Amino acid sequence: MKLVGFLSVFLALSIVGQAQTVKGTLMDPVEGVVVKGATVQLLNPSDSSNVRSTTSDSSGTFLFTNLNRGSYVLKATSIGFETFLRSIALNDSTPLSTWTTYIFPKKPPRWKE
Repeated sequence: MKLVGFLSVFLALSIVGQAQTVKGTLMDPVEGVVVKGATVQLLNPSDSSNVRSTTSDSSGTFLFTNLNRGSYVLKATSIGFETFLRSIALNDSTPLSTWTTYIFPKKPPRWKE
């Protein structure tokens, strides 16, 4: 398979009582396929420690539930893709449901000399 394209992250943030949820879908829009088996983490922005981690399922979806309000860094990695990092703030003004698309490139192929 040719490593050409981009990886998209569709991210939903929702408030459920005091706990909040982050849900998203990983997708390569150039090839039009979801990215299964990607590692997705929520990190503490002050020291990059892992708060939660999961793997995208067969439909490219990931879900973090029962999150405390605060700041996080969303990190997604998959073989052949650049590491994706995005700051997320979960607070009282976070909309009930927000879908955002993030696009980042696949790693360029390495040429052997």
